[in-house]
Amino acid sequence: MRNIYLLGLLLAGLAMIPGAVLAMGSTSPYIEMAAHYEAIRLVLLEDSIEGMADHAGAIEDQVKGLLEEFDAATSSVPEKEVATLKPVLEEIQAAASKLTGTDGLDSAREHFFSLTKPLVRFRKLSGDQTTIVAYCPMTQKAWIQPEGEIGNPYMGQQMPKCGEVVGE
Repeated sequence: MRNIYLLGLLLAGLAMIPGAVLAMGSTSPYIEMAAHYEAIRLVLLEDSIEGMADHAGAIEDQVKGLLEEFDAATSSVPEKEVATLKPVLEEIQAAASKLTGTDGLDSAREHFFSLTKPLVRFRKLSGDQTTIVAYCPMTQKAWIQPEGEIGNPYMGQQMPKCGEVVGE
């Protein structure tokens, strides 16, 4: 019963993450995507997929909008990086689409990793300083998260703190 209560609190908090990021005045497309990505990471950390499809769908929709009005101003990357970003956004959109349709925890974690790879490249292109890149040597997979305690979405509750910061 306690776990169900805690999961309910977690999910309620996750629903507020994207709004909280926007309320802080951030309008960067990367930051907005990272907020939805973080919500997915936290759900996977709890060995769940509940609510994940909504956040993956929001990422997919955001990328679709960016690609429709694609330029340096809307993407928040330097002009010289715009051409590099477009295929990265297309990869993010494809990975988010697969994550939206996932119905199992193992496949969700695989699709999450597929989303992570291009999102790490977007993070670098955007010059983001609000997130870190962490890596789990056991799964040989990376993820993005806010600074602070490691929360491994691939190992979940089995080994939630397994990992190290590899990019700041």
